[in-house]
Amino acid sequence: MKAYDPRLGISGHVLRQAGESGRAALVAYLPVGFPSVPGSLAAMRAVIEGTDGVGADLVEIGMPYSDPMMDGLAAVRNIVEYA
Repeated sequence: MKAYDPRLGISGHVLRQAGESGRAALVAYLPVGFPSVPGSLAAMRAVIEGTDGVGADLVEIGMPYSDPMMDGLAAVRNIVEYA
């Protein structure tokens, strides 16, 4: 493992560590507060813990935007389908 580089930040170090291990990092995306605040917190815990203690390396937390299309079509379809 290479020396700590403060320029990378936490996510940069996670990505570098995954690369050094010969694997891709799993990055999950979750919209904050969807379907509810407690529901989004539970979803974040589940994504991080995964199954058998192996979950996502990073979680990107999406902030609601006034124009849902700014999040992209896939996100809009999922939000509409499960809302």
